[in-house]
Amino acid sequence: MAPRRGGGSAGGYSSDSCPGAFSDLFERVYLAMVVLFLVVYIGISIAQCCVHKRSGAGKKLTGAPYMLSLALMILAYGFGLVYSVGDECGALDYQYTTTFALMIADDILYYLGNWGLLFVVFYTLNTMLRERLGLTMVFKIMPLVILGILFAIQFGFLGLHFYNNGELLYGSSGEYFLEEVDKLGLANSVLFLVAVVASGALSMMSVFAMRSRGLPGGVCCSPHASMLILSSLTAYQGLVRWVVILYVTLLIRAIIGLVSYVVSNLTWKTSIALVYITDLCLALSFVFLLCIAKHVSWSKTTTVTPGQFYTPGTQQQTTYDYNTNGQYYQYQQTSPYPHYP
Repeated sequence: MAPRRGGGSAGGYSSDSCPGAFSDLFERVYLAMVVLFLVVYIGISIAQCCVHKRSGAGKKLTGAPYMLSLALMILAYGFGLVYSVGDECGALDYQYTTTFALMIADDILYYLGNWGLLFVVFYTLNTMLRERLGLTMVFKIMPLVILGILFAIQFGFLGLHFYNNGELLYGSSGEYFLEEVDKLGLANSVLFLVAVVASGALSMMSVFAMRSRGLPGGVCCSPHASMLILSSLTAYQGLVRWVVILYVTLLIRAIIGLVSYVVSNLTWKTSIALVYITDLCLALSFVFLLCIAKHVSWSKTTTVTPGQFYTPGTQQQTTYDYNTNGQYYQYQQTSPYPHYP
């Protein structure tokens, strides 16, 4: 979220109105951002309910981790709205106890939502893609290891960050961990970028392997088998487009996050513009996951059986197996047509 600024308006609260509230341009821009993305995530949650019911086998991608991450983002922006309005109207206590609690809740929920989104992309999506080819341990272990390290770094960073703020407001020891916070923040940004790149590499490996498996190797196909393979390849091409768009969006978010952390002395206008872009990328990532989840590739599994290939002197038979929500149907001597995503 955008950097916060405020806390000096306590004590001027009126139950009827907030005279002079949001007179500062920064506060108006921050409020607009919070309201905008709160509405966006509520809209995504409504869309998720519709897509989840119709996704078939792809509904695993929009299951509990996705829904939890979405709920955390909604709560984060909700707390951000309460903080912004309460601070401007002077409704928060003068000792900053409530303000500090809202900031902690807002940051924790936001970081958890970010981590949850990356979990869905890095672990769930790659697991679903690889299941069709035979899931190997590297596709299970590597994402969990990287995500576990990232989780520890993120909340180590948040813990020391909150400690420093608390010590500044209430403490008397004067002991701060500024250098440690900077190192953990940088490590968090770098590892987030590494996780996105590694996840994208695994996804591309799986998608292109799925495509190559759909092509017969050195065997002459019958016309019916060729149409079936064409249908499968066309579907996978559509899936590739959405996967690439998803990772490009996440890569932009990761790069901007790293640059904004490394580059110092940014003006508040530049800082909040970068946060607008990164938050937009995060919201779009949730949307693109919905598009991937409802893609036709998840609801139909095409299997090319030996009987689909033409061998001289043998009788040609064609069998098509479709997997829809776990139900298998067999059709003999039918003529499939390409299904364009």
